[in-house]
Amino acid sequence: MKYILTFDYELFGSGKGDVLKHLVAPTDKMLETMQRLGIHATFFIEYLELEAIFKEADSGNPLFIDDAKHIKAQLERMVSLGHDLQLHLHPQWYQAQYRQGQWQLNFDWWRFSALPYRTSADGTPGQLDLLLAGKAFLEALIQPLNSEYRCHAFRAGGYNVGFNPQSVKALSAAGFDTESSLCPGFYANKALCQYDYTDCDSFLPQPMPGSDEPTQVIEYPLLTLRSSLAEKISLARLYTRLFNKKLKRIGYQRSVKPATPLQPHKLTNSNFDVCLSSRAQVQRFLALAQQKCLSTTVLIGHAKDYSWFSPFAYTLKRAQRQGQFITLSDARETV
Repeated sequence: MKYILTFDYELFGSGKGDVLKHLVAPTDKMLETMQRLGIHATFFIEYLELEAIFKEADSGNPLFIDDAKHIKAQLERMVSLGHDLQLHLHPQWYQAQYRQGQWQLNFDWWRFSALPYRTSADGTPGQLDLLLAGKAFLEALIQPLNSEYRCHAFRAGGYNVGFNPQSVKALSAAGFDTESSLCPGFYANKALCQYDYTDCDSFLPQPMPGSDEPTQVIEYPLLTLRSSLAEKISLARLYTRLFNKKLKRIGYQRSVKPATPLQPHKLTNSNFDVCLSSRAQVQRFLALAQQKCLSTTVLIGHAKDYSWFSPFAYTLKRAQRQGQFITLSDARETV
């Protein structure tokens, strides 16, 4: 059995957060644990955030010079340790400006699935343009460290990839052959997140609908299940809710048309989160992966959610007893 450990390398979607406290320091701790266990992971790098931070640092803003240095050093360390770095996008960070002590983001652009195919005349970023720019950004950053590196895998911010012909066309045209945003059974109909994955019940790698030419895009779904509130409760979740709630809060209002899930009986509410899951959930996830005889099982984590209470080391050790960890790029090469 193969496990694919993935992380979204990012700050908070609100634009808040401290680079060292919420990103670099917890990532360092997780890197140490993975190195000790001989595990390689796939990090989805949110390039728009990094681009904004690097731009401020290059302009001489003293608030971001150290942040940029630490991020670059950490990415170099990831590469040297054999980890896989791929593309993550939160479009609200497009052309972000740092003003009066905070990042100015455009939350109208939150959903990748709702963006136009190409950048429009009013400045709304296009899916294809963002993908091409992100791919170029990461390859320029990493190829000097690893000449064989290529950016070919994607995860959409908030899981808003959109299984529509336009999104798939953009991924394919930009040269992406791997995607991992699908959470089978998840449903959202809010101002920021809108998707319905209740009609998707397979955790196996599968071609995205319509992804034939020029590049077939294979979707690697995250492992999900439905948990009761009691089962979801963990010290890690309570800790992050207590200390990160204000950082996650977004004051954005927009009317949303009422809707119901396509398959309500298939609703799930938890993915295999190595930073937040309770031990009861970890045991259920591992049992589910074995029960379904999954060839690959995708786990997820965020540095901003990591704490001393996270089941991180426990989860990795338990998973190693019944399988091995590979990167998303390793998995794609075998398809």
